[in-house]
Amino acid sequence: MRVDVITPSVDRPDALARAITSVASQTHEDWRVWVVDDGDGRAAALANAWPDARVAGVMNDGSGQVDARMTGMRAGTGGVIMLLDDDDVLIDPEHLTRVVHVLQAGEALCHRPGWMVFEQDGREVRREAFDPPTTSESLRRDNTVLTCGLAWRRETTDRLGPLDRSLGGYYDWDWILRVLDAGVPLRKVGGLGVGYTIHEHNASAKRDAARTAMFEAFKAKHGLEIIQKDHLTVHQEGTEEGPSEGPQEAS
Repeated sequence: MRVDVITPSVDRPDALARAITSVASQTHEDWRVWVVDDGDGRAAALANAWPDARVAGVMNDGSGQVDARMTGMRAGTGGVIMLLDDDDVLIDPEHLTRVVHVLQAGEALCHRPGWMVFEQDGREVRREAFDPPTTSESLRRDNTVLTCGLAWRRETTDRLGPLDRSLGGYYDWDWILRVLDAGVPLRKVGGLGVGYTIHEHNASAKRDAARTAMFEAFKAKHGLEIIQKDHLTVHQEGTEEGPSEGPQEAS
C-alpha cells in the first residue's frame, strides 16, 4: 500500500529536511511525501528540488494548517494517509512497514507512542518517552495520541469527509473522535517510534483567544467537559487510565 505522508510547512527548511529524511530512511519504499507550502513557496521549492521523485511540493493558499493538510490529501492517491508535521520525525525505520501491516488487515486508526524531543535553538537537549495508556474512552478526556505518524486508510476520509477547518489546531483530536465514533477501531503500533518536537514555536502551547475559542467549539461539538491542555501538559501530568481496551497493540 502506498503511504501519502502529509507535511504542511512554512519557513522551517532545516526542520523540514529532517522530517523528509526520516521518511526517506524507511524500509517501506512505497510512499510519497506531500510538502504543502502555506507560505512564500520556499518549502515547496525545497521539496521539489529533493533528490527523490517521491517528494513533492504543492502550494496552499495561506488559509491555514487544516486546509493545507486537505490540499496534501487531495494531491495523493495512496491507500494510506499519514500525518507528519515539518518539525517532527519518524524515528523507527520500520514505522511505515508496521503501519501498512496493520492497515492491510482492514480499516483502523493507527497511532504510535514516541519521544517528546526537547529542543533549544534548534538543537536537541533531551528526550522523554511518551506512551500513556490510550483508549477510545480516555480520548474523550485527554488527547494522548501524537499527531506525528497518525495514519488511516484513505477510504476513511472518503467516507467521513474532510477535516474540520473551523477547529484549527484541534482538527486532529476532532478527527480522532469522529473516526472512533464511526466505529473504526483504534490500533496502537507498539514501541517508541516517532519524535514529537517541543520548542518555543509549538502552536499547541499558545493559548490565545482564537485558539481558546476553537477549543470551546471542539468541546461543544463532542459534548465534552474538559480543560484546555497541550501535549506537553498531558505528558507532564501523566494519566491514571487503566489498561487499554481490547486488542489494540499491533506488531
